[in-house]
Amino acid sequence: MANFDKLFQPIRIGEMKLSNRLVMAAAETNTGDGEYTGERIKRFYEERAKGGVALIVVRLMPTPRTYPGWGPLNLGIYDDGFISGLRQLTDVVHRWDAKIATQLAVAGLPPKIVGGPIRLSSTGGSWEVDKGAPVELVGPSEVPVSSTRGRERQRPLTVSEIEELMHYATEGAKRARAAGFDAIDLRCGVGSLISQFISPLTNRRKDRYGGDLKNRMRFVLEIIAGIKKEVGEDCPILCRISGDDFVPGGHTLKDNQQVAALLEAGGVSAIHVAGGWFTSGHPFFQMSVPRGALAYLAEGIRRAVTIPVMAGNRINDPLVAEQILAEGKADLIAMVRPLIADPDFVNKAREGRLSDIRKCIACCRCFDMAISGSTIECTVNPRAARELEYTVQPAEKPKRVFVIGGGPAGMEAARVSAIRGHDVTLFDRQPTLGGRLREASAAPHKEEIRDLLAHLVGQVEKAKVTVRLDEEVTARTIEDGKPDAIVIATGAMHLIPNIPGVDADTVVVAAEVLSGSREVADDVVIIGGGMIGCETAEFLAAKGKNVVIVEMLPKIASELTPSDRWVVIKRLREAGVRIETSARVLQVESTGVRIDRRGQCEFVRGSSVVLAAGMRPYRDVAEMLEERVGELSFVGDCVRPRLIGDALREGFLAALWL
Repeated sequence: MANFDKLFQPIRIGEMKLSNRLVMAAAETNTGDGEYTGERIKRFYEERAKGGVALIVVRLMPTPRTYPGWGPLNLGIYDDGFISGLRQLTDVVHRWDAKIATQLAVAGLPPKIVGGPIRLSSTGGSWEVDKGAPVELVGPSEVPVSSTRGRERQRPLTVSEIEELMHYATEGAKRARAAGFDAIDLRCGVGSLISQFISPLTNRRKDRYGGDLKNRMRFVLEIIAGIKKEVGEDCPILCRISGDDFVPGGHTLKDNQQVAALLEAGGVSAIHVAGGWFTSGHPFFQMSVPRGALAYLAEGIRRAVTIPVMAGNRINDPLVAEQILAEGKADLIAMVRPLIADPDFVNKAREGRLSDIRKCIACCRCFDMAISGSTIECTVNPRAARELEYTVQPAEKPKRVFVIGGGPAGMEAARVSAIRGHDVTLFDRQPTLGGRLREASAAPHKEEIRDLLAHLVGQVEKAKVTVRLDEEVTARTIEDGKPDAIVIATGAMHLIPNIPGVDADTVVVAAEVLSGSREVADDVVIIGGGMIGCETAEFLAAKGKNVVIVEMLPKIASELTPSDRWVVIKRLREAGVRIETSARVLQVESTGVRIDRRGQCEFVRGSSVVLAAGMRPYRDVAEMLEERVGELSFVGDCVRPRLIGDALREGFLAALWL
C-alpha cells in the first residue's frame, strides 16, 4: 500500500483549515441552470466533495456575461438574486466536510466590453456574444490581438472603467461570503485581464496603473484591498498566477517570484501556480507533457513566499502528487481534470485503491467543450457533468448478458453490467483484451492510453466478468449460452482504399506497424492524415524513419480537439515529418505513390506505404445474431468509427439500459 505522509495531512490557508492537500481548481463546466445554480451543478460538485477533495473552487462572473468562453450555463454573482442558489451549492459541499471558494472572473464590463483572455497568436478566437454582435476588446493598453474579424487592437480601459471593475469584484466577493463561500480566488495568470495589467508585454500605460511592477500590480492589489474591506481579514484570498508566462517579452519565473511576493504583502493567503499563458504556443496540459513536469514553477514561487503554494498542471496520479509535496516543491496540489475523470480520486488514494482510479488521459476534450460553451464531457468518465441522469443502480431483473468484443466499449459495457448484477460473459477473438487501444497506446506520448487500458482490464476482472479470449462467437455459442441480451462491440477494421497497386507487398496497414507485426523501409509514405496516420507517423519518425503524410483533405488530424491538434502538428514538424494535404493518391508504385494535388500530378517517394485511410465498422457477427436474441445493442466503432470517449460512453449507456 502506498505511503502518503504528506498528501493527507491537514493544512491552513489563512483562517481556513483543509483536511488534506488536494484542491479542485476553478474551471468552466457549463453545468449551471443558465447563470443560476441548478441541480446538475450541485450534483457535479457534491460528488467531488463526497469523493474527498479538501477544497473546491468554483468560477463565478461578477459582471453580466461579457466575454466568450463564459458560456450560457456558467454561474453569475453580479446580483443579489444569485445568492440563494449559490447558498444551496455551498451547503451541499459543506455537507461532506469540504471547503468551497469562488474564483471571481474579473474579465470585462457590461454589456459588450471584453478584457481577456487575449490572443497573441494568429490562431484567433471567438469574440462574439449575444446573437453574434461583436464586442469591443479592451485591456490595459492598445495591444494587437487576433479575433474573428482579423488582427485588431484593444482599447485601453479608462481609470473610471478600472474602478468600476474593482467595484464589481468587491461586490461579488461580498455576495460570495453571504452565499457561504469560505474563500475568494482571483485569476491573475494565464493571459487573464489581471495578468495583462501585471505584464509589461501588455501593460504600457503611463498612469498609476502602468510603469514599474508595483504600479502594474496596483489593479489587482486594489481589488484585494477592496475585497478585504468588504469581507474582513478572516476571509482567505487566493491567487492563481503563471509560474512563467512562456511568452517573449512576458514574465519569467524570476519576475513572477516578485509578483508572488507582492501578492503576499498585499494580504493573499495562498498562491496557485499554473503553467503559463494559454496563448504562448507552449503545451501545459496535453498528454505529451510529462506528469508533474511543471511543478518546478511552484517550487520557484515557493522560495519567494511564506504562504502555502499549490502546484498544478498534469498531476493525475496521487503518487506524483505525494512526491511533489515530499520534495518540498509545493504545499498543496491543484487539479481539475483528474477529478472530472474520477470524482472519488481522493478517497481511492486514501484507501490505497490506486488501480481503481480512472485517471485523466489529458485528451483536452473537457477543456475544449468548456471553451465552446458546451456542457463538458469526459473521455474516460461518461457520468461527468451528467451525474443526475446517469446513475448506476442494481438491475430489477438480473440477466445473462453476452458482450462480444473486448475493446473499450465492450469492456465498459461488461463492467457496468456486472456491477448492476447481471451475469456477464465477455468474448474476444484476440488473445488479449484492449482492441484498438493496444495499437493506440504504442505511439509516442501515449502512456496515459496504456494506463487506461490496464485500468479497464483490471476493472473487468474486479467486476467478476467471465472473459473468453481467442474465441469466435458462433450460432452454437448463442444456442448453448442462451443469453437474454447481447451487446455487440466488435469494433472496426482498417479501410483498404480502392487504389491501383494497394495490394503490393510494400503496402501495410497502420495497425500492423503499431503492433510491431510488420516492418517498413527507411522511407515511408502514410496514406491518411487522421489521428491514426499522425500517430503512426510519429511512431516511425521516433525510429529514425523518413516519413511523409499524404492527406486528401485540406488539413490533418481534424478529429483531434483544438487544444491537442496544434501540439500534435508541432511535434510532427519537429520530428521532420513531411505533411502533404489536399493530395489524392492515384496509384501506389514500387518506389512511392502518385498523387493529384489540385489537378496537378506529382510523385511522392517511399519504399514502404502505410495505409491509415480510415476505418470501417466490423459487424459480420451481428448479421448472424439479429434473429437469435431479442435484446441486441451495438456500441463503439462497430456503429461508426470514432474516439475512445464515444466507445466508453456507449458501452456505459448500453449497460445502464439493460
